[in-house]
Amino acid sequence: MTLRLSKVLLAIEAIVLVAPITLLFSSIASEMLMSSLRFKSAWQIELLSLTIIATSLAGGWVLMIGFWRHGSAGLRTDSSIAWVLVLCGAISTLLAVASLATGIQSLLLPGVDHVLGAFVWGLPLLVPLCHLLAERFLRSQGS
Repeated sequence: MTLRLSKVLLAIEAIVLVAPITLLFSSIASEMLMSSLRFKSAWQIELLSLTIIATSLAGGWVLMIGFWRHGSAGLRTDSSIAWVLVLCGAISTLLAVASLATGIQSLLLPGVDHVLGAFVWGLPLLVPLCHLLAERFLRSQGS
């Protein structure tokens, strides 16, 4: 696949997947923040999840913009913090899906279900993440 085609494909992924989820999160972020600041049960987990989601979305946008501007070289230079943030979000998403699928959330603190549900919304974001990972590692091996 050419670099130009890969950039176009990532733009489509961003328009179809990343932008709507970012807008959805932006619309409910203030509600999540106010909910966590009421200091009810599991407020620390709510605040932590809000932070993880916001920083991983920001890191994802940084990586996508870097790829659009500089190609796969933009994914290898000066983006280690963005990669860490995005991978933390991806791991959190996968753990949330696993805990909801296995029913482990019933053993956790009460009120954690909606926090896990918030992470599950990040599942479609694994598509552009896998695209960026492939660009970073496979295209660098080809060069």
